[in-house]
This record gives sequence, structure tokens and C-alpha cells, in this order.
Amino acid sequence: QDREVCRQLGVRSNLSIPLSVGGGPLMGVLGFNTTRAERDWQDSIVKRLQLVAQIFTNALARERSERELVKNEQRLLLITNALPVLIAYVDTNQRYRFNNEAYRAWFGVSPEEAFGRHIREVAGEEFYQSVRPHIERALAGEQVRCALDVETAAGQPLSVEAIYVPDTGEQGDVRGFYVMVI
Repeated sequence: QDREVCRQLGVRSNLSIPLSVGGGPLMGVLGFNTTRAERDWQDSIVKRLQLVAQIFTNALARERSERELVKNEQRLLLITNALPVLIAYVDTNQRYRFNNEAYRAWFGVSPEEAFGRHIREVAGEEFYQSVRPHIERALAGEQVRCALDVETAAGQPLSVEAIYVPDTGEQGDVRGFYVMVI
């Protein structure tokens, strides 16, 4: 069927280069056609076109990976927002880099509003002072689990369990910490 289509289009010569990364599954084929005359595809030209095909394949693979990453991030966000607990990631400057929707109910701040803000700004001075020693321990590389009595933005008292897990790099340096408050 492909030959018939090529004949109808007047294709005289064809060079097809498979698109795959590292011998993985075939992503497609990059085809080069001539319609004026038959062509002898010289090795030097084929090598250059294979390089073009590899660049194209790498771009396709990267785009697919990025789409999959976005899908996974959306799933993770859906899960973390469905849980009735505070979940966050805080950097070494004690600024939120991620937090779930529960922050809106507890502190009256959406995840977007909390992003980049200091813990003190989001949770209030009193709450911050009550958790500060635990945060400092987490930033020193220690996993911390503690019980706290706190108030929500609406003034509702809560007894909670907080877990702070340091995020360490390959060299053992602390890059921030994960927070879960139940």
C-alpha cells in the first residue's frame, strides 16, 4: 500500500531512517524522497541524515518524557490535595516550594499564595515559634516527629503530629525538608 502511494506521488527514490532511542521501541520513521530522478544515497549523506534523525528522535523522546512528567505531577497533586493532612516542601531559607490544598483550610492561604513565602508569613508568628526548634533540627539533617497543639487560621485548636523529613543531596547536604502534619 505504501508503495502504491509513493508511485501515485511520483516518488523515485526513498530513504527511511527508523526513529528510536538506544535501541528502544520504534517511535516512527523519518523519510526522505526524491520525485525528479532516482538517487543513489551516498554513505556520507546517509550519515548526516541519520544524525538529523537522531536529533529529531531525541527531541521527540524529551517531549514525551516531559508530558509524562506533567501527568505524574498532576496525579501527585490530585493525591496530596485529597488527603486531610498538611503536606509541603520547604527549602533551606524556610520558604514553601510546594504545599497542598489543606493549607487553605488551616491557614487561609492557597498553595499558590504560599509558594515562595516564609513559614512565618504563612502560618503566623505563634505557630512558627512553636515549630521552629523542630524545623531547625530537620534543617540540620535530623528526621523529626513531634506532637503539637496549634490553632488554625479560624482559631480552631488542634492537636497534631508533625513529621519533618530532611531532603539531602548526594554529598549529605540538606536542601530543604518535607512536611506532613496529621
